[in-house]
Amino acid sequence: MKNLQKAGVLAAALIMIISTVCGISDDDVHADSLSGIFSYHRLPINCWGDSMTYGQNGDGVSYPDILQELTGFEVNNYGISGNTTYQIMSRSKEYGDQSDDIMIIEMGDNGVWSDMDDLVSQYKEMINNANCSRYIIITSTDDPDDTSWIWSQRSDEQENYHPGMDDTYYEAAIGEVFGNHVLKARKYLIQRGLEINNLSPTTEDFERASRGCISNRLRHTEIDTTHLNGMGYKAQAFGVYEVGKELGYWFDNGRDVADNTIVKVDDGAIDTNYSGINHASDGDYCFENGQGIKIPSGIEFIYNKDYYLENNPDVFQAYGGDDALTLYHFLTYGMREGRIANPVFDPQYYRDSYPDLNAAFGDDISKYYYHFLNFGISESRRSSPVFDVVYYKNHYPDLINAFAGQSNDAYLRHFVQFGMKEGRTGSAEFDVDTYRNNYWDLEKAFGDDCEKYYAHFLKYGKNEGRNAEVQVTNVWHGTDYTHVFNAQYYADQRPDVVAIYGNSERGLLYHFVRWGMNEGTRASAEFDPHIYRLNYMDLNQAFGDDWEQYYLHYINNGVSEHRQADSLIKQPEGNKNNEIQNNDLRDDT
Repeated sequence: MKNLQKAGVLAAALIMIISTVCGISDDDVHADSLSGIFSYHRLPINCWGDSMTYGQNGDGVSYPDILQELTGFEVNNYGISGNTTYQIMSRSKEYGDQSDDIMIIEMGDNGVWSDMDDLVSQYKEMINNANCSRYIIITSTDDPDDTSWIWSQRSDEQENYHPGMDDTYYEAAIGEVFGNHVLKARKYLIQRGLEINNLSPTTEDFERASRGCISNRLRHTEIDTTHLNGMGYKAQAFGVYEVGKELGYWFDNGRDVADNTIVKVDDGAIDTNYSGINHASDGDYCFENGQGIKIPSGIEFIYNKDYYLENNPDVFQAYGGDDALTLYHFLTYGMREGRIANPVFDPQYYRDSYPDLNAAFGDDISKYYYHFLNFGISESRRSSPVFDVVYYKNHYPDLINAFAGQSNDAYLRHFVQFGMKEGRTGSAEFDVDTYRNNYWDLEKAFGDDCEKYYAHFLKYGKNEGRNAEVQVTNVWHGTDYTHVFNAQYYADQRPDVVAIYGNSERGLLYHFVRWGMNEGTRASAEFDPHIYRLNYMDLNQAFGDDWEQYYLHYINNGVSEHRQADSLIKQPEGNKNNEIQNNDLRDDT
């Protein structure tokens, strides 16, 4: 019992001295307030060095081995025992470009360098030759009073050099140039080496730490006093791992650096308290206050931030529209609660439509979202009253031509990005024009903002029993084109359009409204825009070559004014329109 109490007192004393001298606190190790959206990529790690990198005397353990376990990255051990700085530099240069890699360099114990400026210059040259911006430099772990020529600049410090937890001249010089890219391994192993290996400090450890020396329990002192043992190399790997986390190398956010963040991934969920081995997969992650979750591929098919906030005011009140926090809420809470974040996916509709999914997932609502992304889209499953990929394909031949050979993702993406804005019909259950024409209150509220109609139907309309089923009419976005458009007539006039849209009446009407009117194409026996222009000088003067305006004038005014648009009216002698008609007729001949 006394020994345990003594060990506890020594441990507390050692931690207090280290923390006081080094200024180390938990805040320096953890970044619990990390929030944002980050991209995570696994990059090759190249460990360059001598026997310390190779893992000599390590009982089969090297720090690169442990680092690979911690990061889950590919780690290459390029340590060769006895190599000088020149030899290590030469091998790295021969390796070539490392701009897409992470370099970890530990060299200098074997020479060759004349002074600190020379060693710093060699590090710089090696990094520049590799064209690498992601790197970590490991300083020596030798005892300062054993190899004092490495540590001290002054001749009177060559013997009995005991820096304690202060930076040695060597550590200070390297740190001044390379900043937070440096792992001061001697100090780190004194600070955390025993803790990482679940060892309590002894009186000897405490005494050695006060002199600036690492515990002998992290070396094979019976072999030599330079190399580490397996526990020492393990602790060094943890030191490299923590520096890499602070630099953002293990959680790259696209800028090379995630400032002051320490991140680990455990079973797909991320937090900032390191407790195990990191085996994250590539992809995008979303954080709120250090807690995170992977963003699934295809998130745009089930989530739209603006839609989510507009239809979930409590989320807006909580997060104020912040991108990362809003997405984090959806992924961690919204999906579990079955909230709709995009008109194309309604989890309750998906569940009710497929008994097999209901039997498999029950009330675990999040799984319906993931099933849709991973399987449902490719299986052409219905996901919402407003979207059915099979219907969308069949009713818009222009999309079939555009996306020939592509998966269902292409059609869904088009509907999300363009289709709703254009008022395209995504399913037989919902047609924007029908919904708009049936309910004047919606027309008054939303006007030409087509996306609003989809959202209203999902949130209110279907529960209120409002009818929005597709009806074959000549109405498009609130305008009835019956007097100027007949699908069969238009098809006969424009075989080129039929080649794209087939005989789909909605497709033909869509083309007519979008392009046909601007081109002045006749689409009805009742109305010829060229004749209408020739018959009425006031319209010719008002509209000129703006063909669309002739159609709209006839719809809104001409019909009620009984204007003639199917045949020419004989103009009085001297009437300018008579001259225009004659010229037009001569041009036709």
